[in-house]
Amino acid sequence: MTIDDDFNIGTPIRLRYEGPGDQVFLCAGVLIRKDEHFLVVRDQKTRLHIGVRRDKILSWEAAK
Repeated sequence: MTIDDDFNIGTPIRLRYEGPGDQVFLCAGVLIRKDEHFLVVRDQKTRLHIGVRRDKILSWEAAK
């Protein structure tokens, strides 16, 4: 399954993704945009918009 099958715009989501220097980051929030290269999530704590390249996503799951 792909992330597009699991989540629509407005869905709570939790992402683990690879950042600079092979660090792993966790982002939990609401999916606000998706296209063929990026996902954009509005972080639930900071309300910042975080853009993540699809090829850097390690895992995803539904947030509560």
